[in-house]
Amino acid sequence: MASELKPFSIGPVRVGFPVVLAPMAGYTDLAYRLICRQRGAEYCTSEMVLDRCALIHGKLRSRLLCLDPGDHPVGGQLIGNEPEVMAEAARAMEQIGFDVVDLNFACPVHKALSRRRGGHMMRESEQVLRIVRAVRAAVDCPVTLKVRRSFDEADHECEAFWRIAEGAFDAGADALTLHTRSVEAKYAGRADWELLARVKGHFADKTIIGSGDVLRPADALAMLEQTGVDAAAVARG
Repeated sequence: MASELKPFSIGPVRVGFPVVLAPMAGYTDLAYRLICRQRGAEYCTSEMVLDRCALIHGKLRSRLLCLDPGDHPVGGQLIGNEPEVMAEAARAMEQIGFDVVDLNFACPVHKALSRRRGGHMMRESEQVLRIVRAVRAAVDCPVTLKVRRSFDEADHECEAFWRIAEGAFDAGADALTLHTRSVEAKYAGRADWELLARVKGHFADKTIIGSGDVLRPADALAMLEQTGVDAAAVARG
């Protein structure tokens, strides 16, 4: 079955297997990524890293941003809300050796939301695009972002998402990961794979990674087949 799956690209980074390891705070450190690579995850992403932590040299930075020759291609995920700081942190990640910089505008946990980071940014689409443009200008490596369909569960038009997606690709983003629950819903209810299909249909020539409800191997295959996304991201599964 794996031989039938199509490779995909994040800018110049080619990934041969379209089921990837999503970033998970407290989980996807170097050791975990290497274990997942042994089991087929060709592309992995680091734990979520606060932009300022990427700039302060110390034990925490060393642990969060630790790499290994066998840990490539790898994305480093940043969370923050200030364009200049995010850009500086992205430069630091690129210099350390991350192949891709991923920007988190999706995290639904209270700590992130209360500090106006992560999923909170789905309420501030213009600031999101300022961050994307600043980071794109600061690094040469591919830039990706992770978003949710909306902030509010009742927002079925997903206007902020479409505004962010269009603007990010116009600004030079290389890929977008979409978790199709709202920030408000966190992980309750079913992910909206029909939205994934609409998004991929709209951005047919862009790299779209799907996230949500990939809890078994069969789910990853079903997401790829039913939605047409370029890759399926495995997180809690």
